Amino acid sequence: MESLYQKANKLLMEVESHISSLGHSYSPQLEQEIEGKLEELFSDIQRLEQMVAKEPPSRKQSAKLRVEQLSYDCQHVHSTLRTFQQKQRLKEKEEHDRNELLSRRFTANEWQYTAHEKDRSGEVRVTSQSDVKLAILDAAVPGDTNSLV
Repeated sequence: MESLYQKANKLLMEVESHISSLGHSYSPQLEQEIEGKLEELFSDIQRLEQMVAKEPPSRKQSAKLRVEQLSYDCQHVHSTLRTFQQKQRLKEKEEHDRNELLSRRFTANEWQYTAHEKDRSGEVRVTSQSDVKLAILDAAVPGDTNSLV
C-alpha cells in the first residue's frame, strides 16, 4: 500500500506541475497527457481505498486520512484543469468571433442599430432602426407626403 501511495503522490505532483506549465503555454498534447495521468491517479486512489479496508486497525485510521487527502487533492487538481479548459474554450471562441467580425464586410444598407433605453417606469425599452422609421412615419401628418422626404 505504501508504494502505491508514494506512486500516486508523485503522479499528483507531476500533474500539478504540468497544469502550471499548461497555464503558461497551452498545448493540446499536454492537456491530453494531464487527463491521462488524472485517470491513472483516480484508478490508483480507488485501489488505495480498497487496500485501506484491509489495513490493521492500528494503522487503518491514519491510512484512511492519507488516502482521503490524496483523493481531495486529486479532485482539486481535476477541477483546476476543468476551469482552465473552460477558460481556454471561451478564449478560443472569442478569438474566432473576433476574427469573424474583422473579416466581415459591412455595407451602409446592412447596418442596423439597437438602442436600449429606460422608460419612466424603469423598464428597459429596445429600439431598433426599423422602430425609428415607424415612429417618423407615425409622426408625419396623414396625407402629407411632403413631410416624409
